[in-house]
Amino acid sequence: MKCYIYEIGYLRGRLLENEGKIEEALKMYIESLEYDPEHYELRKAIGRTQRLLGNHRESIRIFEDLLKSSPISADRNFELAKSYYADGNSKKALEHLEIVLNVWKNADVGFKPAIEAREKWTQWNQVN
Repeated sequence: MKCYIYEIGYLRGRLLENEGKIEEALKMYIESLEYDPEHYELRKAIGRTQRLLGNHRESIRIFEDLLKSSPISADRNFELAKSYYADGNSKKALEHLEIVLNVWKNADVGFKPAIEAREKWTQWNQVN
């Protein structure tokens, strides 16, 4: 029987993150990644928590690395766009957000990530 310690760590990290304990969540994600270094959700969570902690450059590095294996991934491009925006690079943020919107252009009306992406597009373009 295969032990999925990394999955338990991921879920514990999500709970910590939802409680606003971002640094503890990041630590849990990093520890869990040792059991499965290629686990996408853990790597994504590390990138997200790095961004939430203000470590935008590290977040960008993580999402750029994740994007290498799937350059048209809307999910990965969206995370990268949010990291670039948080780092103050609106131009790069909008470039990646445009990819997201193209991929999700035919998404179901109620698909929350696509709704959020459209809202970000409007918001970010008003700022610039």
